Amino acid sequence: MYTYKLVNNDEFKTAYKEYYRKNLLKGSLIITGFITLILFLLLFLFLIIIYKANLIILICIYSIALILEAIIFSKSYKNAIRRILDSVSNTEINISFDEKGIYISQDGILRNISWKAVREVIVDENNLLFHFNVTGVPGNFFYLKFFDVQKEDLLIDIKKYVMVKGC
Repeated sequence: MYTYKLVNNDEFKTAYKEYYRKNLLKGSLIITGFITLILFLLLFLFLIIIYKANLIILICIYSIALILEAIIFSKSYKNAIRRILDSVSNTEINISFDEKGIYISQDGILRNISWKAVREVIVDENNLLFHFNVTGVPGNFFYLKFFDVQKEDLLIDIKKYVMVKGC
């Protein structure tokens, strides 16, 4: 078991925003685009069959929907980042690894991430990122800077169970 002292400073916030933007935004945009395409096709069928509307009206409605969707997505993304970073406090986290997965204990709550759900473990300089799928949607991650433990000791423990990128 490793103990990690999470410090919510400006460096952590900047790195967290970068990883959040790189990992979560991609999956969210794919899902949003897919849903928009389905809604466009349903709207097209509805307008053509029921109202016999022409294509220009459909294109105008779709353009307005895309602009509104982009505005809403941008606002919700900024609010999600702000909410996550405001909820993170200076706290102590215990992390352990075994053949079943990663166990993260924080504020009396134990989280378990199975190795099957872990897509990749990325190591760069002094950061460690567990990128995992919980609901089938890519983009969940757990980011932390290396802590009191030597980087090599932690990586040896992780490499027993999963491949590590960026070593």
